[in-house]
Amino acid sequence: MKASELRIGNLVKSIGIEYVVSQIDGNSNIKGVEGGTSFNLDKTAQPIPLTEEWLLKLGAKKLSDNFFEIGYLKFKIHSHQYGIDFHFGNGGEHYIKPHYVHSLQNLYFALTGEELTIK
Repeated sequence: MKASELRIGNLVKSIGIEYVVSQIDGNSNIKGVEGGTSFNLDKTAQPIPLTEEWLLKLGAKKLSDNFFEIGYLKFKIHSHQYGIDFHFGNGGEHYIKPHYVHSLQNLYFALTGEELTIK
């Protein structure tokens, strides 16, 4: 996993443990916090696959079997992949498929200016 994909506050895993990214330095070194302790994750940080369980942890509301919502963003399962439905002024739908928790966190922040964290 590249440090350039991450922001402070993103969730990643390393050796089966979930961490919150707390620091990324100029040399692309990644530090994560778990239980109040900081750890170097430079070579071991891995993305967390986006699942229904993670959507719910991040505060998504389940609208039906296939639909979830966080704020005004609606998420739909497409062939066991999560996609985000966007309805623009012309009524068209566009799909973006973040496959990982940190990708959804970054997208949510880019669209809303708010952090998406575990609830």
